[in-house]
Amino acid sequence: MLIAKLKLTVILLVVTGLLFVNILDAKARADESTDSGEWQFGLELYSWAPKISVETATGDEVNIHYSDIIENLDLTLMSTVAARKGKWSFLVDAIYLDLKADDKGSLTVPIDSNLTVGTDLEVRLKSWIVTPLLAYKIFESPKASFDFAVGARYLWMKNDLKVQTNGPLGPREVKISADGDVWDGVVAVRGQLKLSEKWFTNCFFDIGTGDSDFTWQAKAAVGYKFKKFSAVCGYRHLRWEFDNDAALDSMYITGPYAGIQFFF
Repeated sequence: MLIAKLKLTVILLVVTGLLFVNILDAKARADESTDSGEWQFGLELYSWAPKISVETATGDEVNIHYSDIIENLDLTLMSTVAARKGKWSFLVDAIYLDLKADDKGSLTVPIDSNLTVGTDLEVRLKSWIVTPLLAYKIFESPKASFDFAVGARYLWMKNDLKVQTNGPLGPREVKISADGDVWDGVVAVRGQLKLSEKWFTNCFFDIGTGDSDFTWQAKAAVGYKFKKFSAVCGYRHLRWEFDNDAALDSMYITGPYAGIQFFF
């Protein structure tokens, strides 16, 4: 854990140094800024096709692919809301997942003679991932812009397991439920490059620590601007490394995404 914290400190120092260079460059180009000083609001709704991978403290690895998520998805909500005035902006990215999987089978119990018992297995996973950020524009020109942001990331997960057996002794039911959450502070940089009047690219990167040993996220996308909205598609990777006392050793969510951005 200490080594991870030291690595994070080094990374933060490097990022901070680069940011100071960009701030000086931004001041030198202040006359190129296009900020209007008026309040601007944005909403992004998107669909993410991720793979979820979890490694337990015992070294076991569980992978949930996109096809499994779609088949067993009860409810999902993925969106980003933002408010901006001048060089300052505030944004909140929120992801909610509600997955449920059912399986029927049989279990052989060795007593005096082997006894076959029918089983119904239900597993449910609920999760919230919320990342609020306060950002400041450190550089802007007609072709590109870069922001520096500070904030937090909240992860909450709840797992419910229900096993029902049907045998000669009658039905039996066992329920197991566990939940937990972690808070991490993060620093982030994001940028946008204008390729033409309609086409653009954007990128986002954050790192942080807190309740977890280490968390980071990277996101890159290409977008096309219509009259009243923009369409984007890209790739997103989100990862946590947990401490030695946690039931999970690490978890990551990764995959392509597509969305629509509205501006008000």
